[in-house]
Amino acid sequence: MLLILLIIAWTSYSSLSNQVVISDYNVIRAIRMEKFLHRFNEQHSDRLFFMQSTIEGGYVLSDLYLSKKEITFTLDYSRDSYSTQASDSISCKSMKRKIENFNIVYSLSQCDQFPKDEDISIISLGIK
Repeated sequence: MLLILLIIAWTSYSSLSNQVVISDYNVIRAIRMEKFLHRFNEQHSDRLFFMQSTIEGGYVLSDLYLSKKEITFTLDYSRDSYSTQASDSISCKSMKRKIENFNIVYSLSQCDQFPKDEDISIISLGIK
């Protein structure tokens, strides 16, 4: 079923694939993440912004920046009044996609501050 939805959504790929700010709609997120992964594999630059709300009503901003061979993932907590951090950033050399039980999980690996074999999950898109 997930594959069918992705195939249907792929028809609008060309119009959605260049968006920079990601909305809450999972099919659009999946299309844009696939474009980002493709651009990483082709060693092109790209950038994505995610805005996620917290339980308390604040926001956490995520910035995924691709500079040919390296991905920088930054979390900005400055808009969440209950957080103690302003921002946190990691640099990674690899990106992966796994499909598990109707979820598409995108993760980073070979990151500077983590063991080489550890994957850092950055987004999970599921069909509800």
